[in-house]
Amino acid sequence: MAARAYDEQAVDPRNLEGALERTVRAGLFASAVLILANQAYLGLSGTFPYAIGNSLEEDAIVIKSSFDISIDIFSEAVVLTIWRLYRASTSPPR
Repeated sequence: MAARAYDEQAVDPRNLEGALERTVRAGLFASAVLILANQAYLGLSGTFPYAIGNSLEEDAIVIKSSFDISIDIFSEAVVLTIWRLYRASTSPPR
């Protein structure tokens, strides 16, 4: 919503660059929120993500969490970018 990805200009087949820009803007915001939420979760659970090397258990939790977020962000970016560009290219011009 913050990237205005549902405006008429966002799905205009003559402006695929605009659709891509709005998708990237929304994806960056969503990624930042996901990373901040993960950091808060790790901090509240007693695992501090900035203290790598203190214990193997905490390191494993931080590494697994970082890997999961990386996979989530990458897969969502690919799928949503393809979907947004497809939607914009197949919409009737206005």
